[in-house]
Amino acid sequence: MKGYLFDTNAISRWYSGNASIRAKIDGLSDDVPLCVSMITLGEMQFGDKITTTTDQAKRDEFKKWFRDKFPVPFRLTITEHTTECYGDIRSQLFKQFPPCGKRENHPEMCFDKVTAKELGIDENDLWIAAQAIEHNLILVSNDRMNRIQTAAGRELYLEDWENNP
Repeated sequence: MKGYLFDTNAISRWYSGNASIRAKIDGLSDDVPLCVSMITLGEMQFGDKITTTTDQAKRDEFKKWFRDKFPVPFRLTITEHTTECYGDIRSQLFKQFPPCGKRENHPEMCFDKVTAKELGIDENDLWIAAQAIEHNLILVSNDRMNRIQTAAGRELYLEDWENNP
C-alpha cells in the first residue's frame, strides 16, 4: 500500500478532532500520501450547501483546512480505469447480492440472501472504493462497506480508524 484514501466520514471526524483518527495520522510517516476523492469533495460541497449554520467563518476555516490537508495532486478524479474498477465491483455486487426486482439496478436495493434485508449500499461508496483499488490505496472509512469489500475481493483494503484504531 502506498497511501490512504479518506471517505467523507473519516475527513469529518478528523477535522472534528477525533482522537483515534488524529493519533493514527500523527503516527504516519510524512511521505505517506493522504488522498481524497473528488466524489468526497462533492459530498462535502453538498453538506456545505444544505447546512443551516450561519457561521461563515467556521465554514471558511474548514475549507482552508481541507485545501491544506489535501492539495490538488492528492485529489483523485474519475478516470477510465476508475470506471472499469467501478463496473467490476458493481457487477460482482449484483451477482452476489441481487436486488429483489429484475429491473432494479440501484445498489441501495441489493439484498442479503440470508437475512433478506436491503444492504443500502451508497452509490458514491462504490466509486470511492473503485478509486482506492485503482490507486492501490487503503480506504479509511467507518461506513460498513463489508459487502463492497466482499464484491471487490482482495483488491479493496479497508481500515476504520475511529472504531478500530
